Amino acid sequence: MKKNVRARLLVAISLASALAVSPVVTAVPAVAAPSATIARVSGSFTGVHAQLPGGIVQARQEDDGQAIPSEDDIAAAKGAEQQTQASIADIEVQLANLSAQSLQAQQAADAARQAFAQAQAAAEQAAREAEQAKQQADKAQKDVEAARANMASIAQAIYQNSATNLTTAYYLFDADSLADASAHDHAFSVVADSADAKVQSFKAMQDVARNLKKRADAKAAEQTRLMEAADVAADEAAAAAEAAAAQEAAVDAQRDELLSQLAAQKNTTKSLEAQRFKALEEQRIAREKAAEQARIKAEKERQAKAQAAAAAAAAEEKRQEQEYAKAAAKAKANGQPAPQKPTPASSPKPTTKKVDTSKPIIDVSSWQSPSLIDYDALAQSVSGVIIRIGFTGTYSGSSVNKDSAFDRHYAEFTKRGVPVGAYWYSAANEGDEGANEARAALRFLGGRSLSFPLYIDVEDPTHQSWASMSTLTDQSLKFASVVKAGGYRPGVYASSSWYYNKLNHSKLAGAGLSIWIAQWSSYRPELSHGLWQYTDAARLRGYAGNLDANWLG
Repeated sequence: MKKNVRARLLVAISLASALAVSPVVTAVPAVAAPSATIARVSGSFTGVHAQLPGGIVQARQEDDGQAIPSEDDIAAAKGAEQQTQASIADIEVQLANLSAQSLQAQQAADAARQAFAQAQAAAEQAAREAEQAKQQADKAQKDVEAARANMASIAQAIYQNSATNLTTAYYLFDADSLADASAHDHAFSVVADSADAKVQSFKAMQDVARNLKKRADAKAAEQTRLMEAADVAADEAAAAAEAAAAQEAAVDAQRDELLSQLAAQKNTTKSLEAQRFKALEEQRIAREKAAEQARIKAEKERQAKAQAAAAAAAAEEKRQEQEYAKAAAKAKANGQPAPQKPTPASSPKPTTKKVDTSKPIIDVSSWQSPSLIDYDALAQSVSGVIIRIGFTGTYSGSSVNKDSAFDRHYAEFTKRGVPVGAYWYSAANEGDEGANEARAALRFLGGRSLSFPLYIDVEDPTHQSWASMSTLTDQSLKFASVVKAGGYRPGVYASSSWYYNKLNHSKLAGAGLSIWIAQWSSYRPELSHGLWQYTDAARLRGYAGNLDANWLG
């Protein structure tokens, strides 16, 4: 009995010792500090009444006078330990998010600086071209004036030969300016009909001079425009750099505070936690670089295999043509009919367009009004677009509605060669609602092709936040079943937290659904996925507002 009592006591004391933490301040959820520290004495604990964290009742006394924690005490201590670990995890997540914010601000500043450098280079190039055009125009004008001066001799010859009216000719030649001369084209006709090739050359020189003057004026105007654009880009770069510096300062202050809290929670020092977190960040960056290199390598290998297969198919087709030509020639020589030409097996047509993985995939809806989009510019900024095709009424949870911008978005992007997909904003939570939403989506799609899957978005706060995991998973599978039957690839969209708590990820992935995960950070989701929505604040050329942006998994 004495041995068992001491063993239970040591377990409780070890748990309680791990919970001796300082109170947490600011926005991070805090674990309550112990109302009284546990008395630690080497050897026995005779006569000591220990009090565990959170106001747990005092340990009861046994016959020998030693404090024995109850089962409830131990359970409470374990709960407090779990709460501490949760708080530590929350702080570490906040630290990771701070790093992502700092990185995004720095990337924005870098992009602005790059845009300024490009604008400045364009303005400098325009200035060089404008100066060159001006020099050419000035030289042409001087040549014209020199030719005009030499026309007097031609006029004298015309007078002597009585080929034309000298008064009319001098009316041209004595004009005060080239503009005045141009106003009297009839005089050119008189000279052209009566003089030699020099007169025709003069007219040609004058036309060239006019065209060069127009070109020089246009170049000067373009130079002015680009210089103004460079000034704007310079202001934007300065503002972005200032914002990045302010963001970095704010991040440093928050990081310092969070590291202090983390050190207090773990009973270490801030410098040790800073070193540990820096090491973790370096490891994360290294993993992302390795993953990106692996993705690029895999894409190159895929392209190489596709090219090799295409080359092999072409070689086989050429061989068959040569064999046919020989057989046909032999048949002709023997007076026989030509053999039937073999029909090469047609290669299967790809179901999706090639995606440029160096550019993000965006998702849009009627919230991104077509009137505010420069489709030419935006199409050059993205590698694909997922368009909302419709939604289920938020309030009723039953009415199905087509997105008012779907047709326009679809037409504008597809005619520019941008691969597209679609999604349905769902409210399904019972019965066959998921299947009915899929039927509506197919009806609105009207047989049009999709390069990406047709997704169901199951995050409606009114109708789905309270639904169970099995319910939402089942509704997603019902949606997918109808989509498959309609000849399209199905998928499901949700945040990473929903995939952990509200959806059976493995069941959905196992059923062949494409997984689209929203996790707005620089950290790629741990769960397997086909598409990762990494931000809701992307800024791309062609649209002035924020956009959801995604990377392929």
